[in-house]
Amino acid sequence: MRRALFRAFWSLAGLAASGPALSYGTQFILAPPPLGHPVYRDGQVQYRVSGGLRGYSSEETDLTGATLSLSRRQALSDRLAFNLGGQADYLSGTDRIFSDDNDLTVWQTMLHLTGEVQHRFAPGWNAIFFAGPKGGYGEYRVEYGERLEGRETLYGYVVGVQSSVRVDSLRVTPFLSYEALESRRNEDFSTGTSRAIDRTHRITQYGLEVLFRSGLTLGVTRQHWSSGSEEARYTFYQAGYQF
Repeated sequence: MRRALFRAFWSLAGLAASGPALSYGTQFILAPPPLGHPVYRDGQVQYRVSGGLRGYSSEETDLTGATLSLSRRQALSDRLAFNLGGQADYLSGTDRIFSDDNDLTVWQTMLHLTGEVQHRFAPGWNAIFFAGPKGGYGEYRVEYGERLEGRETLYGYVVGVQSSVRVDSLRVTPFLSYEALESRRNEDFSTGTSRAIDRTHRITQYGLEVLFRSGLTLGVTRQHWSSGSEEARYTFYQAGYQF
C-alpha cells in the first residue's frame, strides 16, 4: 500500500498577482505536475492519499498552508497506465502588490486525467512520460485597506516526465513539465466595482522530490510563468506524508 502511495504533495490551481492599476489576478499557478508512484506493473491498481504542508515564496508573495490529494492509477501493461486524481489546498499569508504586507487568502482544487508511458532503463531506474487534461477552480481574497474577492476557473493540459532512481532506502524523482491553462477570472472590489478577465497561462516547471521509507516526502519546484508579455519565476517548497 505504501509503495502505491507516492508523493505527499503536488498538483493544484492557484491565484495571485498583477499590478494595482490592472487587477490582482493570477500571476502564478500553484499547480505542480501530477506525479504518481515511480513504478507500475501490468494490471496494477495504485491508490494514493497524501497530505502535507506547502510553502510558496517570491519577491511579492509569501504563503503557507495545507494540501490534501487523492489519486488512482490503473496500469494497462508494464508500459501504459492512466492516472485520475485531484487535490484541494488552503493557503494564507501576505503579499506586497498593492502595498506592504497585504493579507492574502487562497483556496483551490484541481483535477487531472493523464495517460502515462513508462520506460525502464535499468533495475531501480525508470522514467514515466505523462500527458492529459487538467482543470480547476479557486477563490482568493486580498485585504489592502479595501477588499478584493476573486474567483477563477482554469482548464487546459499538462505534459511532462518524471524519472525515479532508488538510492539506498530513498526514491529520488526529478521532474519536468509544461502546462497551458485558459483562465476565466471574476473579481469584486469592496468599492462596488467588478470585472471579468480572460487570459492564458503558460507554465514550465522542474523540481525534485524525495520519498523516504517512512512515507515522509520533501520536495522543491521551480516555476516559470508567462501570460502574454508578462512573466515571472517562483519557488514552491513542501513537506508531507503519504498514507
